[in-house]
Amino acid sequence: MPHKSSSQRFKGATFIAQPNEFELKYRPNSIKHLPPLSAPQPAYSDAPKILEQGSFTKSVPTKEKKYVRRVSDSIGNNYSPRARTFTTSHIYENTKLAYTVEETYFLAPRKSARTYSPPCTSRSLPDKSRRYSGTEVLVDGNSYRTLSEHGDVYPPILRPATPTLPPIKNKGAFACKDDAEDLQKDPSVFSEHDIASDYFDSEIDDRNNGYEADEDIPKNYMDNKGGWESRESLSYSQTTGSSSEADSGLVKTTTAGNSGIFIPEMKTVPEHETLDDDDDERQEGCSENHGASHRALSCPSHSPETLACLEITYPPWYFSTHGLSRPATPEPENKERYYQLAEIAIEPSMVGPITKDTLNGIYGFVPRQLRINHPLALKAFLKDMDTDYREAVRRAILNYVLLDPNEQLRLGLPMPEKPSNLAGRDGFPWHNSVNNAREFMTNDLFITHPVMREILYRFEHKYSNFRLIDIPCLRAAMPVTMEVFLKHVQHSSKAGAQLLEHRWLSDCSDLINDMRETVEAWMPSDTEARSNKMEHFFNSVASLMSGLLRRAVERSITDLVDLVEIYLQGNDYNSSYNILSGLALPTLVHPVTFFMEQNVEESTLQFRPSFPDICDYFSLIIDTMVVSVRRLPRLESNLFHSVEDLNQPATILSVEVDEELVETAKDKIRAVVLSNSHGPKKYREVYKRYAYLFKKETVMEVQKFINKDHPLREYVEAIEKLKTMASEINSLPVFVPMHFFLLDCSGFNQWLVDTARQLIGTMVQKIAEMSNKFNRQICKQYDNIVKKSSYQAENTRELVQLIDYVEGLKVGEMHSLLDKLEIALANMMFLMEYAYLPKEDIIVHNTTFTWPDRIIPIVRNAENKLQKEHDIACNRLKDWKKRFESTLKEYLKKIKDFNGKDRMSEADKYMAELEDIGQKIEEFQDEKLRINREEQMLGLETQTEYREIEEIALRKEPYDKLWSTAVTFHLAHDKWMNGPLLEVNAEDVEEGVQNLWRTAYKLTKVFGHPDFKGPMRASATIKAKLEKFKINMPLISALCNPGIKDRHWEMMSEKVGMDIMPKEDTPLFDVLQLGLEKFLDVLMGISSQASKEYALEKALKKMKDDWEGMQFQFVGYKDSGISILSSFDDIQVLLEDHIVKTMTMKGSPFIGPFEEEINKWDLMLHRMKATLDSWLRVQAAWLYLEPIFGSQDIRNQIPVEGKMFEEVDEHWRKIMLKSVENTKALIVVSQDAMLEKLQYSESMLDDIQKGLNNYLEKKRLFFPRFFFLSNDELLEILSETKDPLRVQPHLKKCFEGIECLTFTTQKFITAMESAERERVEFARTIVPADAHGLVERWLQQVEEVMKLSLREVMGKAVNAYPNIDREEWVLQWPGQIVLAASQIHWTAEVTQAIRYGGLRAYLARSNKQVEAIVAMVRGKLTKMARITLGALIVIDVHARDVINNLHSIGTASPHDFSWISQLRYYYEEAACNVRMITTMVAYAYEYLGNSGRLVITPLTDRCYSKGVSTRGDHSLGVSEIFPVNDFVCN
Repeated sequence: MPHKSSSQRFKGATFIAQPNEFELKYRPNSIKHLPPLSAPQPAYSDAPKILEQGSFTKSVPTKEKKYVRRVSDSIGNNYSPRARTFTTSHIYENTKLAYTVEETYFLAPRKSARTYSPPCTSRSLPDKSRRYSGTEVLVDGNSYRTLSEHGDVYPPILRPATPTLPPIKNKGAFACKDDAEDLQKDPSVFSEHDIASDYFDSEIDDRNNGYEADEDIPKNYMDNKGGWESRESLSYSQTTGSSSEADSGLVKTTTAGNSGIFIPEMKTVPEHETLDDDDDERQEGCSENHGASHRALSCPSHSPETLACLEITYPPWYFSTHGLSRPATPEPENKERYYQLAEIAIEPSMVGPITKDTLNGIYGFVPRQLRINHPLALKAFLKDMDTDYREAVRRAILNYVLLDPNEQLRLGLPMPEKPSNLAGRDGFPWHNSVNNAREFMTNDLFITHPVMREILYRFEHKYSNFRLIDIPCLRAAMPVTMEVFLKHVQHSSKAGAQLLEHRWLSDCSDLINDMRETVEAWMPSDTEARSNKMEHFFNSVASLMSGLLRRAVERSITDLVDLVEIYLQGNDYNSSYNILSGLALPTLVHPVTFFMEQNVEESTLQFRPSFPDICDYFSLIIDTMVVSVRRLPRLESNLFHSVEDLNQPATILSVEVDEELVETAKDKIRAVVLSNSHGPKKYREVYKRYAYLFKKETVMEVQKFINKDHPLREYVEAIEKLKTMASEINSLPVFVPMHFFLLDCSGFNQWLVDTARQLIGTMVQKIAEMSNKFNRQICKQYDNIVKKSSYQAENTRELVQLIDYVEGLKVGEMHSLLDKLEIALANMMFLMEYAYLPKEDIIVHNTTFTWPDRIIPIVRNAENKLQKEHDIACNRLKDWKKRFESTLKEYLKKIKDFNGKDRMSEADKYMAELEDIGQKIEEFQDEKLRINREEQMLGLETQTEYREIEEIALRKEPYDKLWSTAVTFHLAHDKWMNGPLLEVNAEDVEEGVQNLWRTAYKLTKVFGHPDFKGPMRASATIKAKLEKFKINMPLISALCNPGIKDRHWEMMSEKVGMDIMPKEDTPLFDVLQLGLEKFLDVLMGISSQASKEYALEKALKKMKDDWEGMQFQFVGYKDSGISILSSFDDIQVLLEDHIVKTMTMKGSPFIGPFEEEINKWDLMLHRMKATLDSWLRVQAAWLYLEPIFGSQDIRNQIPVEGKMFEEVDEHWRKIMLKSVENTKALIVVSQDAMLEKLQYSESMLDDIQKGLNNYLEKKRLFFPRFFFLSNDELLEILSETKDPLRVQPHLKKCFEGIECLTFTTQKFITAMESAERERVEFARTIVPADAHGLVERWLQQVEEVMKLSLREVMGKAVNAYPNIDREEWVLQWPGQIVLAASQIHWTAEVTQAIRYGGLRAYLARSNKQVEAIVAMVRGKLTKMARITLGALIVIDVHARDVINNLHSIGTASPHDFSWISQLRYYYEEAACNVRMITTMVAYAYEYLGNSGRLVITPLTDRCYSKGVSTRGDHSLGVSEIFPVNDFVCN
C-alpha cells in the first residue's frame, strides 16, 4: 500500500481497544492478539502476534517458515521482505571477485592538486542523458551490488585481474593522443565484449550472464540540485549491445591487457588543498565553454566523454550511500507507541539468551587478567550488554513484524520506508592514513626489505614443521606416565631450543652478512641517522623472528592440545565397566598411564598422580616448551662484538607463561583431563566391596577380633571371606583402558591380595599361638595332676585335701580335660587346613593327645597310698585326745583347792596362781579347737566338747574378784592415808571405796555356801575394813578438795581455831587425828564454795586455751594479690558457745574472785563477734561488686558508686594485708579500729548496692528481656561490653529458642542457632560495635532481626511450597517455618476443599502426605530433619483428623463453626496471622528452635481456643512478652 494512503488511515491519535468483561472471561487465548469485537472501529491491538509456541522455534517469526529453504536462507528475512531471496550463497558467489573499497577508490575520479585526467580511454562513458537522478535505485553496501526497487539484483562490479591506471601528463587529456582520436572516430573500437574477452575468463562471464538489466529504472536520475552519479557508473555494462546495462549503473573496469602501459604509484592531495591559480583558470574556462554547449569542447584537450565525466559532482564522504534500505522508523508522534510495543508486547521468553560461544568470543577481546582483576566492571558490562542485546532483539522482532502492512494497520503504527541513494564519494578520509601507513611499514618497519622476506622464506622453508614436542616419538612410546611425558617434552624442548640457537640463528646471521650491502643501501649516510635506522632495522628483524618463534611455540602447544583434545569426549560410562566392550576395547592409543593406590589414612582410593596433579603436569609441560626458547639471543649478539650498549632486550621475545594463549591451552587440556576423570572415579566402585582391605581401621579391627574370645567358626568365616576377596581381586584386570588414560591397577591389586593374605596370616598365627598355648596348658594340667597325686602330706589338713583332690579328678579336672582335648583337636584340624605346622608344634600335639592313657594308672596308685595315710592319722588323733583329758582333770583339781585359802597376807600369791590358771584356760581352748578340727578333717562322726574347760573358768571367776579386791584395797589404803594430803582427790577416793565395797558385798553372797568357808572369811574381812574407812569420807571430802586455795585454808583455820593449813608432805592420817569431825559442817561449806569457784576458774581458763590455737584461714583471691577469709565456721561456733558460757558464768554468785577478768573476756568476745559479722558482710559485698567495678565500662556508667567502691576497696585491702601477717584470731581482731572501718565500709557498700540496682533497673526497662536474667548474669554481660561473646551463655534466658549466635572473625552477627544446632541466617548483619558498648541496644537489634529473618524465611517457604515436592520442601527450611508454612497451605487448601466440596478427596491426599512423611522418617535422615518430621507428623495427623471430622459432619461452607473453630494460619500481606472463631492474632515470629511436640488432643484444641481469645484481648498486655507462636507451635 502506498505511503500516502497509509498516512491518511493512521491520521490522528491511535486508539488501543480494550476487551469488555465478557471477552476477558471467555475470549480464547489464540485470538487475544486481535482487536476485540466489541471495540469501535478502527480498532488497534495492543500486542502483535509475532511468535508461534511450537517446536519450530521460539525466536523466528511465524511467517518465516514459508520462506525457509536452506540453513542460511532465512538470513535475509531478518531485514526486509525484499531480501527474502537473498542468501549467503548469493553473497559469496557475487562478491568474491568484486572490487575492494581501496580499489574502488583508485578507480574513481577525484580532485587533486595536479589535474589528473580520467583513466585511459579504454572504457566507454555513459550518455549524460542516461544518468539517474531518482531515489529508487538501491545499492548493496556489503557486496557492492545494485538492487532495483523491486529487490532484483544487478550484476556485481567485477574486479580486473590487474587494475592499473595510465600515466597522466596533461590536464584532462588522454595519455595517448592516437587512442583518443580513434575513440572519437569509432567509439565501438573498445567494445565491452572485447574488453571482457581480454580481461575476464569464461567462468566469470558465465556466472554474470544470468543477471539481466532492469528496464524499469527511471531515467530522471539527476535531481534538481545537480545530478551526481556513483563512481561505478564510469565503467561499462557487462553485456554487449544493450543500453540498459549502462542505465542500470552496473559497470566493470578494464584495462588494455597488452598495452604495456606502466602505472606509477598514485598519491592524492587532501580535500582541503586547492588547485593552483592556473589550474583554476583553465577549469573555469572549460566550465564556461561547457555551459554554452554540452557536446562541444571549449578546451581542445578534452573529449566529450571527458567533459561528461568532469561535470559529475560527488557528495561528501560522510553522506549515506547504503545499498540496502535502511530500517524504517516510526514517525515522531508514534515513537512512544513504538517503544511501548517493543517493551511490553515482546515477552521476555521470546528473546533467547546470549550464547556461551558469543560470550567466549567477547571475552577473547579482553585479557583474562583484566577480567579477573575487575570482576565488578565485568559484571556491569555483561549486564549492560544483556540489556542492550535484549532491547535490540525486541526492536528487531517488532521491525520485522511491522514490515507487513497489515500488521501496521492492525497495530495502528505506520512505518514509512526510508529512501536509499546511489552515489560515489569525493575521496575517502582514510586514504592519506593508508599512504602514511604504507610508507611507515616500508621505511620504518622494513616489512618489504629483502632480508625480512628471506628470513621469513627460509623459516617457512626449513622450519615450517619445527616443534618443541616430538609427537610421533611420543605416540610411539604411549602410554607413558606423566613423569616420562614431562621428561620427553623437556628433552625435545631442549633439543629444539638448541637447534634454533645453533642453526636458525646462525642461518639468519649469515644471511645478514651475505646481504650486508643491501642492508647498507637502505641506510642513510648520516652517522646518527644511520645508527637509528640500523637500530630500527634490527628491532624489526627481532620482531619478525619473535613472531616466527611465537608461531613455532604456538604450533607446538597446538599440537599438544590437538593430541589431547582427541579424547575430549571423555570416558564416562553407564552401569558397570564391561571388559568385553566399550572403553575396554579402545580404538585410540592411551597417552597417559596412571596408577590406582590406597590411602590408608583416609580409608579411600586415590590416583597417582591425582587429576589435579595431572593437570599440573600438563601445565608444567606447556611451561617447559614456553620457557625453553626464552633465552635465544638476538642477532646483534652474533653480528656485533659489543651488545651491551643496545637498549633492546638481549633475547628474542617469545610466548610468556602467563599469556592467555597458554592459559587457554591449559584450560583445554584441563577440560580433557576432567572429562576423562569420570570413568576412573566410577571404576573405583569396583573396589568398593573390597573397602574392608584398605580401611585404616581394618588392622585394628582384626587385632580387636583376635584379642577377644571368638569361636573357631567365626575365624573360619573371616578367613574364607578374605580368601574369596583375594581370589576375586586376582581376577580383576590389572590394566584398565580409560580412553585418555590407561589405569594401572596391578600394584594396587597385588597390595590388596597381600593385605588379605597378611590378615589371614595374622588370624592363623593367632590360632596357632593360641593352640600351642592351650595344648601346653593341658599338658601342664596333667603334670600337676601327677605331681599332686604323688605328694607326701605333712599334716592332716594336707592329707585330707589330697584325698579330696584325687577323688574329684575323675569327675572334675580329668573330665574337663577331655573337653579341652576336643577343642585342641578342632584347633589342630584348623591349623592343618590353613597353616604349616612346625616339628615343635607336632610334638606338643602328640604329647597332648597321649596324656589320657598315661594318667589313669598314676591316679589309681595315688588313691591306695592316701587310704593308708588316712588310717595312720586316725590312730594318732586318739592318743592326743587321751592326753588332753588328763591335763584338764589336773587343773580342775587345782581350782577346787582354793576353797580352803583365806589368808589375807598371801593374797598376792593367790593372785599369781589364778593368773597362771587363766592363761592355761586359753591354751585349753586353742587345743580343743585343733582336736575338733582334726576330727572334722578325718571324717569322724562326732566332735568332743570338753566341758571341763568351761567348768574350770567358771570356778575361777569369784576367786579372781576376791583376791584382786584384797590386793587393790591394800595398795589404795596405804596411798591415801600415808601419802601427801594435797595430792589426795576426795572424788577419786570416794569412787574407789564404793566400787571395792560393792565387790566385797557381792562376794559374801557368792561364798555363802558352807563349802567356801575360807573365801567367805576373806570377803567379810575386806568388807569390814572398807566400812571402817568410809566413816572418814565426809571429812576427807571436805579437806581433799582440789579447788581449795590458801584463802580457803585460812578460812577453815579461823573456823576451827587452829592452823590446819597442810604442808606439801603432810599425810592425811595426821590431819584425821586432829579431831575435826565436830567442825564438819563448817568445813563442808567452805569446801563447796571452793569447788564452785574452782569450776568457774577452770571454765575460763579452758576458753582462753581454746582461742590460743584458733586461727583464721585465708585463701588467695584470683590474681588480685590479696587473700579473703575462708573456713570461718569453726570460729563462729566457738565464739557463740563462749559468749553463752561467759554470760552464764557472769551470773554465778561465786564469780567474785574473777569478776574483772570475766568482764574483760566478755567484752572481747562481743567485739570479736561484731567484727566477724561485719567482716563477712563486707567481704560478701566486696566479692560481689569487685568484678563489676573491675570493669571500666561499669565505672564509666555509674561514676559515683565507682568512687565509693574505690574507697571501700582501699580499706578492705589494708585490713586483709594486715590480717595475713599473723592469722591468730585474737591478734587479727585486735587491729586498730578494725571494727569501725568495717562498719563504715558496710554502710558505703549498701549505698553502692542501691545505686547498682537502680542502674540495672534502667537497663531492664530498656530491654525487657533482661528481666529473665539475675543481677549477676546481667552484670556479667554489662561488664564486658567490648566482647559480645560473653552474652552467649545467657541468650537462652532472653530468647527461648536461641542457644547461641554465629559471629564472624570481625565479631559480626550473621545467624542464630538453636539448642538442636539448627541454623537460621539473619536477614541482615548485626554489628555489635555500632552500639558503642550498649549491649541492650544490639540485643534489641537481634530481637528485631530475628523476627525479620523468620518473616522473610517464612515468605520464601510459603512461596516455594507449590513449586516442589512436599517431601523435598520439608527438608529445606527450619523446623518452625515448616510447621507454620505447612499450616498456612493446609488452611488454604482445606478452605478450597470446603468451598468446592472436595473434603473427601483432600482427606485421601492428607493420608498420603502422612504416609510419605512416615516413610521418610523410617529412612536415613539427619538428626535435625528427624526432629522436624516428628513434629510435622503430629501436626499432619491432627490436621487429617480435623479434615475427617469436617467431612463426617458435612461441613459445606468456610464460615461454618466447625471450620472457623479450628486454629487456622493465613498468609496475608507478607505476614502470618492466626485465626480461631472471631479472633485474629498476629504471628509473633519468635524463634523457638527445632524441637518435638506432644500429641494434640481435644483438650489441646480447647486450650488453643482459650489462649487465642485471651491473647486477642490487647488489654491484657501479654502479647509482647509471650509471643503467639510460642503457644501455637508448642
